[in-house]
Amino acid sequence: MLIVSTNQLAAVNMEQTETNEIPFFLKGGGEIGKLIAGKDWSRTKLGPLSAWPQSLCTTLSILLHSRFPMFLFWGADSRCFYNDAYRPSLGIDGKHPDALGEPGKAVWPEAWSAIVSMIDTVMAGGEASWQEDQLIPIFRNGRMEDVYWTFSHSRVFDESGKVGGVLVTCVETTKIVRFRNEQQKFLALFEHSHDSMAISTANHRMMHINKAGRELLGIGLDQDVTTLIGRDFYPAEELDDIIARVIPALDKEGRWSGEIPFRHFKTGESIPCHVDFINIYDPESGDLISRATVLRDLRPELEIRQRLSHKNEKLQRLIQEFTFVTDFMPQLVWSTEPDGYHDFYNQRWYDYTGLSYEESKAEGWSRVLHPDDIVPTTKVWQHSLETGEPYEVEYRFRRHDGEYRWFLGRALPMRDESGQIIKWFGTCTDIDDRRKVADKLEYLVQSRTMELSNANQTLTRKNHELEQFAYIASHDLQEPLRKIQNFADLLKTDVENEAFMPIYLEKIISSAQRMSSLIKAVLNYSRLSNGTENVKRTDLNQVVGQVLSDYETAIQEKAAVLTIEPMPVILADELQMTQLFTNLIGNALKFCDKQPVIRVTCNRLHHNLAADIPDYDPGVRYIHIAVADNGIGFDQKYAGRVFSIFQRLGAGRSYEGTGIGLALCKKIAENHKGHIWAESMPGQGSVFHVCLPAR
Repeated sequence: MLIVSTNQLAAVNMEQTETNEIPFFLKGGGEIGKLIAGKDWSRTKLGPLSAWPQSLCTTLSILLHSRFPMFLFWGADSRCFYNDAYRPSLGIDGKHPDALGEPGKAVWPEAWSAIVSMIDTVMAGGEASWQEDQLIPIFRNGRMEDVYWTFSHSRVFDESGKVGGVLVTCVETTKIVRFRNEQQKFLALFEHSHDSMAISTANHRMMHINKAGRELLGIGLDQDVTTLIGRDFYPAEELDDIIARVIPALDKEGRWSGEIPFRHFKTGESIPCHVDFINIYDPESGDLISRATVLRDLRPELEIRQRLSHKNEKLQRLIQEFTFVTDFMPQLVWSTEPDGYHDFYNQRWYDYTGLSYEESKAEGWSRVLHPDDIVPTTKVWQHSLETGEPYEVEYRFRRHDGEYRWFLGRALPMRDESGQIIKWFGTCTDIDDRRKVADKLEYLVQSRTMELSNANQTLTRKNHELEQFAYIASHDLQEPLRKIQNFADLLKTDVENEAFMPIYLEKIISSAQRMSSLIKAVLNYSRLSNGTENVKRTDLNQVVGQVLSDYETAIQEKAAVLTIEPMPVILADELQMTQLFTNLIGNALKFCDKQPVIRVTCNRLHHNLAADIPDYDPGVRYIHIAVADNGIGFDQKYAGRVFSIFQRLGAGRSYEGTGIGLALCKKIAENHKGHIWAESMPGQGSVFHVCLPAR
């Protein structure tokens, strides 16, 4: 230690101050010494450096030249000084360098309440103090930090012999305290761990074994393990193999994991264990300082493995038996996970679909499902998965050759003891032949039902026609008979009146002709009940031309004006088409009280009229024939009645006719799967519409 007299220091200080050089006591004082020398102290309570008491200068010289962290509180307000060794404890962006020469309370506001009493005690003449690993939180590095210190407070006397300051020699022990705390936590976890753990030196001498490890290896809790080395823990016959396997890998990689046997110290039993060897290195030097060992007893696991092995063998046999049985079943057999993931198919599935397992698993089965069946099948399957209800649905699967066949799919869930679904098992049974038979049977039933319905309708219509015929027989046919009978009686009783005989004979002949016409009309109507027997390609232009030729005399006599549009060629009964146009054009000529104007048109049927056709077929093209006249017409409310047999409206009684023509037209339209209707107004003429398939 450098010792100088007070007078020498004072003289030197005065000399250096006057020459503006670094004071002698600050020379070699490092960064802090330069900062003290460069600061203008004249503006502080301490005054210029030249005025500082020798005791302060001497203490600062000792402090600044020490490599041990030191701190000085000087004066009544505890002005702060420290050396370069203490500087790191102040951190970055903290109190340095502003703390130099400042009052302690201003420098350490966060810790002042914790240290002021110790400073005051020493300043009051008390003995030096010692504190070890004392927590004093301070502000540094831009934040408050928990800092641990080991320090001593010593008195510094001034020139008057009184305590002028407090010298603090200190060491920050934050890292040591934290390491010790972590070590204690580690040791607590180490000791109370259920895993067997051990710590040894780098030379494999045991340092510590936790309770679980001692129990596993048969080492007493009070037994000193530091006398044991690594080779003591292994069966002698296994030692060379263990060393050869473990040590090279451990030295190279720093750790090793695997299965090796350990020796039970009391029984000598070989204990199979899974072990993790881990080298522990010094974080600063990188030197190997110890080794950690973690053991896990494999005996329970091996026992479980053995039981599982037996169960797996049994399960494999069951699977083989299950597969063997299902492969011989005619059904497609499958299974899924609880969420519907398909994980099994029998051989029949692969033979039928031509798919592999990879193509079939999960949702792959749906690739052979008929497109029309995907949505309904998925809906039913999803419902079963969500509710656990049995699954049953019919769908079509595509065979490997592209043909689709009908199958009945069924599945039931397998549940565990708690009722949770653990598996779904299902089958698909080929019902294609049965389905086709059922479809054919249903078709036959529907056809037969339709035939019966048509027969019933025909029977109803026949009955109605019979009723009408009975009326005709009792009325229309009886009327000419009565006239014949009446005039015949007159001839018989009035033989003397020869002048009336020609008149009576004329009446009899007229009535007989009318009766003949009625009988012919009834016969014609009756023949139409047999449908269309001679359907062939019929040119309606020729049919209409023949009808006009037949009515040539009447047309000329009435000076009728006819407009006929071109007609198509259709499949129809030519005779019935002739009867149709004969009646429609004949009525237009007959029921007219002025020069007849008749227009016959033919167009493609408008879709708005399709709904009126009873047996309308959307796949067939229809023609729409209209026969319009300017005749006497009739009230539209009678538009339905005019097509009934022997129906003649009141105005028609002044015109000759049988009352059966329009009934014939209706029958002809029905025979050709067509339809006929009328539109009319009294005195405004009529339009008769006929719709026929244009086949």
